[in-house]
Amino acid sequence: MKLYAESRLQLEPPKQLGNERIPVKVIGFLRGISLLVTAPAMANGVRLQLLEGEKVVMRYFSGQNAFAFACAVERACKLPFEYLHLSFPNTIQGIVIRKAPRVKANIIAAVQNSNSRNTEEQAPALISNISANGAALDTKRPLAKRATFSIWPSV
Repeated sequence: MKLYAESRLQLEPPKQLGNERIPVKVIGFLRGISLLVTAPAMANGVRLQLLEGEKVVMRYFSGQNAFAFACAVERACKLPFEYLHLSFPNTIQGIVIRKAPRVKANIIAAVQNSNSRNTEEQAPALISNISANGAALDTKRPLAKRATFSIWPSV
């Protein structure tokens, strides 16, 4: 997975605590022993209270691959700051999400429906990254209805 200090992970708490994935950062790890991450905080800033022994799913995206692994809270520490000791994962699942690497870009563009010939329907956009197979397009307003799907493997 090529994890390093300050890598961003998503912590998926036990179902009884909700289904919102919460960002955490890697503090460090000792292979085969423990993974240390920052304490998970909800969007409103409230810390998620996890108990020792609770199972969580961690998710990580690295360039072209998505990873997921299950682990348990070994210890919730409060000093000198709040962080978690998680059990080191026995297995890690991974899938290829992108077939080509992406390169950051800053290209001004205009977007319009390919079925329309009306140039007044164009929307300003910014191409923020690009690859051989696609690009990330940023706009001020939605261009279409959002599709809902999951790219994460179940653990």
